[in-house]
Amino acid sequence: MLRRLVTGLGATLCVASFFAWDAVKTASMAQQPFPQFSNRCDAQRVRDDWLDRHDAIRRTRSALKEMIGAVHERYTDADFGYDPATNKNRRKEFSEAFDAANRRFEELINGAALNSTPACHVCQLVPIYEKAKFVGEGDRVTLQELVRLSDLFDDLATDQEQIDRKRHEFQDLHDRSSEPGDRLRDTIGALTRDMEDHKRMLAEFRHSPDWNPNSPRMATEREKFTCDNM
Repeated sequence: MLRRLVTGLGATLCVASFFAWDAVKTASMAQQPFPQFSNRCDAQRVRDDWLDRHDAIRRTRSALKEMIGAVHERYTDADFGYDPATNKNRRKEFSEAFDAANRRFEELINGAALNSTPACHVCQLVPIYEKAKFVGEGDRVTLQELVRLSDLFDDLATDQEQIDRKRHEFQDLHDRSSEPGDRLRDTIGALTRDMEDHKRMLAEFRHSPDWNPNSPRMATEREKFTCDNM
């Protein structure tokens, strides 16, 4: 029962997040004006306003937090029983399950709320955009690519950071001794090949039917908006 509740919460908010994002995405990709929206994203205000407009979700959020508080502070182990066969503390299971549900719930609410305005939609993509810039894709990357390939840009940036660090270690080793540092050289080579594989995946996406040629470039969109309280 507990697992069904947690799964249900995630599914419900996932649907809400998708439709909120899809509505903004459709307009944004077509580059239509949004006179009803500000060019400033005050993330906290947008989240509060979104919750005010979705009363059922707001009440569910409050109830979930109340349940978490009760499990942590008011209930005891005896309230949830003890399973001698598996030696499991059921109160701990309840606590971990509701904590995980709450984290996911907050992520979904945050995504749905921020995707409800063009400014906040762009602003929430800034962290992954910085990673795209770090690996040389800042001028070209589009909003669609940042949304669809966020994990790929995260992996690219991680590889680049490790390469830079290993190259620094390799240079330091070279300066201090005459040893070739073969292990470091091999590591740098492996990381470079990994980056090349990710770059190939990005190129393949840009030539696939899923790629949207009308999606605006993030470098242009970022200049249009101011981000507050992200």
